Amino acid sequence: MIDYLKDIVKHCGPFSPLHICKINGTADSTSLLALDETINIVIRANFHQPIAEFIGVFGLLDLGKLNTILNIPEYDEGAKITIRSTPRSGGVSLDGLEFENKVGDFKNFYRFVSQSVIEAKSRDLKDRQFPNASVVFSPSVQSIQRLKFQAQAHNGDELVSIQTVNDELRFNFGDISSNVGSYTAHKFTDGKSKLNHTYMWPVSYLQTALNLPGDKEISIIEIAPSALLVIKIDSGLGAYEFKFPSQGK
Repeated sequence: MIDYLKDIVKHCGPFSPLHICKINGTADSTSLLALDETINIVIRANFHQPIAEFIGVFGLLDLGKLNTILNIPEYDEGAKITIRSTPRSGGVSLDGLEFENKVGDFKNFYRFVSQSVIEAKSRDLKDRQFPNASVVFSPSVQSIQRLKFQAQAHNGDELVSIQTVNDELRFNFGDISSNVGSYTAHKFTDGKSKLNHTYMWPVSYLQTALNLPGDKEISIIEIAPSALLVIKIDSGLGAYEFKFPSQGK
């Protein structure tokens, strides 16, 4: 359980504060849904194995506090970490995590968001059907490093514009009235990958997701008049999808 909690904090924590971080667990599967207040980022994850302790629906908020508690040295060896639950009609309610060190004289309690509250927060969210992606590629280490270089060179710019030019996917920075920069993020060889328009995304979101460990795949889905950029990362414990809607300047 602790490895999964650390995995969730590692992948969702950098995007806090989150309005929703919902865990839905059954005997067969465990999934996650997280998003910020303005839905500028949506994170979905399906874990490769069901998490036995996470049977039910609950929320994780204040991931910074959870990360701090998980990394307290008092809980490194021989600690007792359990889920507190309360019986209710038709099952149990998962209340939170109890931490106790080996000798029992150092304790913490991290409270979950209740099922009723987290369900109310996510009641209006529905899975949408999207068209096929216009471009799909696996970013190289060099490409991710180039994004870092250009973001540093244009550190006053919050957005990066992305377009295809012939067989190249280009990331553009700056304003033509002042300083500009660009680089080729990927070259396609299929003769079909093409964006119909130029779209913009927050540089910080892309960098944060791409700096996470694991194999990565980027796709851009055009949903006129905007687009959705999706970064898929397999952490080893679960398959995460980070979805960013395009933004205007």
